[in-house]
Amino acid sequence: MKLFLTIGFILFVYISNAQLYYVPDSGKVTFLKAVEIRASRINNNTGYKTISIDSSVIAEQANHDLSSLISENTGIFIKNQGKAAISTISLRGTSPSHTDVQWNGISIRSPLMGQTDLSQIPVSIIDNIDIMYGSSSIEYSQGALGGSILLETKPDWQNTIGGKLSQSVGSYNNFQEYGQINLGNKTLQSKTRLYYNHGKNNFTFTNKNIADIDPVSGELIYPTQENRYADYEQYGLVEELYFKTRKGITINGKYWYQSSFRSIPRLNTFEGNDYSNISRELENSHRGMVEVKKYFQSSTLLFSNTAAYSDHTYYLKNFITGYGYEPIVYANSNYLTNVSKLEYSCKMKKGTIQSIVQNAFSTVSTIDTITKQGYDVKRNILDAILKYKYDFTKKLKSSLTFKESWIPEQSQAFNPSLALSYDLDDTLGIILQANISSNNRFPDLNDLYWQPGGNPDLLPEASRSAEMNVLMLSPNEKNFDLSISGFYADINNWIQWLPSVQGYWQAVNIDKVKTYGMECWADAGLELGKVKFIVRGAYAYTKSLNYGNPETWGKEAYGKQLPYTPVHSLSLKGNMQYKGYSFSWLHNSYSERYTTSSNEISKRDWLYPYFMNNLNLSKNLILKNIQLSLLLRINNIFNEEYRSVLGRPMPGRNYQLSLTCSF
Repeated sequence: MKLFLTIGFILFVYISNAQLYYVPDSGKVTFLKAVEIRASRINNNTGYKTISIDSSVIAEQANHDLSSLISENTGIFIKNQGKAAISTISLRGTSPSHTDVQWNGISIRSPLMGQTDLSQIPVSIIDNIDIMYGSSSIEYSQGALGGSILLETKPDWQNTIGGKLSQSVGSYNNFQEYGQINLGNKTLQSKTRLYYNHGKNNFTFTNKNIADIDPVSGELIYPTQENRYADYEQYGLVEELYFKTRKGITINGKYWYQSSFRSIPRLNTFEGNDYSNISRELENSHRGMVEVKKYFQSSTLLFSNTAAYSDHTYYLKNFITGYGYEPIVYANSNYLTNVSKLEYSCKMKKGTIQSIVQNAFSTVSTIDTITKQGYDVKRNILDAILKYKYDFTKKLKSSLTFKESWIPEQSQAFNPSLALSYDLDDTLGIILQANISSNNRFPDLNDLYWQPGGNPDLLPEASRSAEMNVLMLSPNEKNFDLSISGFYADINNWIQWLPSVQGYWQAVNIDKVKTYGMECWADAGLELGKVKFIVRGAYAYTKSLNYGNPETWGKEAYGKQLPYTPVHSLSLKGNMQYKGYSFSWLHNSYSERYTTSSNEISKRDWLYPYFMNNLNLSKNLILKNIQLSLLLRINNIFNEEYRSVLGRPMPGRNYQLSLTCSF
């Protein structure tokens, strides 16, 4: 409460004196045209690791979802269950609920599950992607112990009229279409985007979980099956409005509507009839935001309000002879979140001070109409943040953050963070970074109230972490960047769902989980005459160890790697460009992943390493004011058999052809 009052006082003082810094004649805001970056860049975010994905990568993968873009370009592990199926992220060995994903300041994390399905985010609605590791996003996100992914759309103030049309067709009857129209002038800009993705995803595979025995040779015979009931449909609309005045005020409004449907295919261990059951998932969501920003001579004042609504239905029906399909699960859930934020920042002689007050309100209702179980609950989370950046010298810089979060009459958490940055060598662009921080995450609503298994006595997760980075950012537009990072975190009261003696799964707190490791990111470019080469690589070594009570987990699980967390992950990309032609080779691989807490290695419970290779071939043509881009993508070029999740088959070699018209 003291911190809240302090920040409130600071806001009041600065707002009251803001007019002292405002000069009417010089109040105009100059907006610079966005610059295309050669490759994904390592940002010099004081003391913290932040990666920005290049706009050319976003454009190249506009007909994909966010999960494939991240896995192919960052070295971050994505737990992928197949095209249009649930895809979640594990950042620095943490769980999917520990990574926040935001679209223009709106958290896409479900307040029920606390995690984000990356397969439901089309890349075509994104202009900019920043990946913030560890506590670098503490002032942006709630409970992001692993980090945050910030997705943004932005205007081009030099644009008067422009747009895009794109059509993509792929193997297994998969199709993607999107269109975009941009209109505006120097004071008002509008962007409208439409997309429609659909497909059957009916690839064939060899099912090695089911076998017959050859009566003559005694060899196992594995059947070839079709991935049935994996169809999906997704469509949506994004509308953006940007307005600026001569008095240093900008007003932005953004809205995103999406409707999605997908079938959930059976596990490949299923040996029943094809018609024995059907499983479906449907969701309609609305997200919107309004932001007003006032620029003074040396300070800014921002107010924003965001809202998100989602209606989600899941059902499972079994076929009963003589009756047809009868539902055994029919669950509906909907939620509404509203976040109001007031932010003030002031530039001082040797630094910047920033203060934020934020209130996040959520209301959730769930019901299974078959079992009549569910819950209806409301929750407020208040945040007060004070951040002070101070430059001791031109080389030595610091950032100190205080954040207090609380749920009225329930929980409270105070989290400080300190970061330092030192420019060691200006010639080579070498920068040393370090930070220590504290962070917390309140239990998700399903963790607390789901029936059966929710646990209202859960404690908030608490993280204490440290990080060191060595950056080499190429000065004078030289084409080489390098980042080497080491990290460590103690996470107490980690929330996990475990089987209970009552016969159902229940949410419990693990005493402690330790995560540590190192990351390396390299990015290089070379020009030889008219030929350009770009090479990019990212590697992560990650240990995420369970130090929970051996009486609960068993001695076999103590000190072992958490399930579905690879120790090694790697992504590589090589690109060559010549006279409008482009050739890209993309590789990403993961080491073995365990599916049991004891790290048993068996054919049933072990996910062996896999090495995925894809190719992109493209040609750009410019016809007066129109640019045509033809892209052929070959996925899994070596036709590798692999598994990302137990019981879920993955496709072999497949193809995608895209045509994009930009004007």
